[in-house]
Amino acid sequence: MKSGLHWPLMIVALLTCSVAGNVYMLIRANSDPALAVVPYYYQLAVMWVASLLLMADSEALGWGAEITVSAHRVELRLTDDLGKPIDDAEVKVIAFPNARAQHVLTSSLQSVGDGTYAWAQDFGRPGLWEFRFVAKKGPSRYEHVAREML
Repeated sequence: MKSGLHWPLMIVALLTCSVAGNVYMLIRANSDPALAVVPYYYQLAVMWVASLLLMADSEALGWGAEITVSAHRVELRLTDDLGKPIDDAEVKVIAFPNARAQHVLTSSLQSVGDGTYAWAQDFGRPGLWEFRFVAKKGPSRYEHVAREML
């Protein structure tokens, strides 16, 4: 080997290690199940005031929500401002564990009477879950967010 040839080889080796390290970090960052990208995040940020108004409208309805969760079932009991059960509403939920926010579950809850709506689901992962409920009855729309331990 000629004198001084090892320097270009060292530069190539360093650049190769740098590229390989960056590719490894890119793969690790994109395969992390705890990482979740919120779809349409920019539009949600732009509409932040509108979402605050929706939450204020939900509060103004005076509806109440009581949540019961277990490893295999979620129940939501809705009451109006007088404490009477709200039947015949269309209730949907989005749920995900905080530790694995990419694992998003969605469903429509079934009415079981007396203002109670149920969702049978094997959640599998214990821990803190976030539940985002939307209930519609006629022109009224009620949104409720709850964090519950399973």
